[in-house]
Parts: sequence; C-alpha cells; structure tokens
Amino acid sequence: MKRVRYLRLVSCPAPKYFLTMVKLARAACKVLTEEFGIKFLLECFNDPFWFQAFACLLGYEYDSSGSTTVITAALREALNRETHGVILVGGKGKTSKKVPQELQNLTLLLALNQEGFTQSKQRI
Repeated sequence: MKRVRYLRLVSCPAPKYFLTMVKLARAACKVLTEEFGIKFLLECFNDPFWFQAFACLLGYEYDSSGSTTVITAALREALNRETHGVILVGGKGKTSKKVPQELQNLTLLLALNQEGFTQSKQRI
C-alpha cells in the first residue's frame, strides 16, 4: 500500500507563525553565540547560503521570495544589545525605510563617528 502525503505550499509564512520564528531565531542565535561567539554569528549572517538555510530552519520555504526581509525582521526582534551584543536595523515594509534614521540614532547612542555612518547610509 502506497502512502502519499500532500503538503500545501505557501509563498510566505503566515503572520501567526512569525512569533514562533522569532522564538526559534532567539534560541538558535543564543546557542550559536554561546558556542562560537558573536563574531561567528555575524559572519554566518553575511553568508547568503547560510542565511537561506537559516530561513528554512525558521520555517521559510527555500524558494520563497522575501525571506531576507522577514528573517531580518525576526532577528531584529530576537536579538538585543544587552544579551547578544548586537543591534539590528532594517526589516520589512515601513521598518526598512527607517534605516537611515536608526543609524543616525545609533551613532548618538553609542557615541560613534557619524561621518562613517553617513557614508554607509549612502550605499544602502
């Protein structure tokens, strides 16, 4: 007897799954930073193949568009400066348009050289 299971594929995760993605991202990043350090995690985020695999781990389909913005938004909520030593900017929709202002606010908060961030903002 042949058993077949049909899975319905969706183009993006439902909003109700986003909080689960955030929890899973927080747990995965906690383990990675405890085992290998924050520098390793940032290097992983920089690798597009790793980032795509991470998106799949969080429940995003491997061939869906928009995974970068959704995963960035999930990571933004999952990670924080006090626990992980990381501040994420960017995300999905209106949040992505706030990046230049967020970078400027971070330079004031962290007492960084604003000139360097201004040059970076122009490349975004």
